[in-house]
Amino acid sequence: HASNWEGNFLALQAYMTKHGHDDFGRTMESTSKTGRWVHRQRVAYKAGNLDQEKIDKLKSVGFTFDQGNLKSDAKPWTEQYEELKQYKEANGDCCVPPQYEPNPSLYYWLGTQRSTFKKGKMSDERIALLKELDFNFSTKPRNRNTATLKDGKKPFLDESEWQKMYKEMEVVKEK
Repeated sequence: HASNWEGNFLALQAYMTKHGHDDFGRTMESTSKTGRWVHRQRVAYKAGNLDQEKIDKLKSVGFTFDQGNLKSDAKPWTEQYEELKQYKEANGDCCVPPQYEPNPSLYYWLGTQRSTFKKGKMSDERIALLKELDFNFSTKPRNRNTATLKDGKKPFLDESEWQKMYKEMEVVKEK
């Protein structure tokens, strides 16, 4: 059991080294093995059920037990914002797909930003930063009539284009 704890601790250390924080977020705390383990450590700590030796070891790597007082929250937000900025530069918009590599969590982070904004809980500074990227705070689907891609083309066919392509397909199918 102790070696299992040690293995999870090493995975946490690797995560913190790579990302610079221990904030797994709600999604990763429920979906990743290390995230679930981190959540259990916080719950055990709050309940007074975590050995002092483990507390000391976690503190030695800068682990944050109380996510409510997380001062480094701006760092993960800033990292995600920078990744969104890079995505926009490469793709011309902020419409990140759900399984986007190299950062699958970016799509979910965008949903959190929309939700936070909608609830009126987003700081003016963050609103301004997202507006700089022409971020769409609305969760409504894109307008098929006015949407354009980076190259100026429309991502959707209008009715006449659709009918034309359908007729071409019928011809091919008959052959």
